[in-house]
Amino acid sequence: MKLTLPSLSSAGLPGRRSGLEGRRQTVHFRRLAACLCAGLAVFCVLQTLGGASSRTPVLTAARRVERGTRISPEMLHTESIPTSGLTGKLLSRPDEAVGMTTLTDLESGQPIAGTALTRVPPPPVGTTTVRLSLSSAPESMLPGQHVRLVSSTGCDGKSGQEGLQTGDGKEGAQSQGACAIAREATIMALPQTKGKPDPLGTVGKDSDSGMTAFALKPDDAIKALSLPEGAPIIAVATGGS
Repeated sequence: MKLTLPSLSSAGLPGRRSGLEGRRQTVHFRRLAACLCAGLAVFCVLQTLGGASSRTPVLTAARRVERGTRISPEMLHTESIPTSGLTGKLLSRPDEAVGMTTLTDLESGQPIAGTALTRVPPPPVGTTTVRLSLSSAPESMLPGQHVRLVSSTGCDGKSGQEGLQTGDGKEGAQSQGACAIAREATIMALPQTKGKPDPLGTVGKDSDSGMTAFALKPDDAIKALSLPEGAPIIAVATGGS
């Protein structure tokens, strides 16, 4: 007995058809594939544009900026970085930083956060600004901080004797030879680097190297400037700012 198997087309299953109908089917599939490719291309373009739009302009340091330096426009550069949870803490406009003073060293290319800068207040009314050479470490202080100035010389009688604080923060016994030069002094600028502006806008010179600027009352300023050359002066933090 001879058996005849039906073809796929005659069985109703998908199969390639010949003739005019087959060519129409091929054209249909090609058109469908072209539409799919075009849709994929549009999707990729939209993804690229979406990624480009999710970037945020931020301020960066154009060069290394030392702690205690007053920011000027040439120290700043604007860059675009991918948006993240941290970009909201970074500065984005030059006017947000110009005139501010750095609280930390800024490396070249480093994004600048608002917490890295501070605005030095103007000198208190009734004070004058003088530069003094400290025996204590000025790098431990910040512009705008309130301190007392103490020296081993310059006291006229007991009225100038300075009671130094003990380790527990209480006022201790008066130390022989410890004299209060100024009980209220405001730090206006830390020692300058030659050729760089300080928070007062003054460019450092050789004569100002290593000197700290303070806002003092006139009597205290005269007392400080009348000290013998080389007399040790230390700044004692008072906790105010």
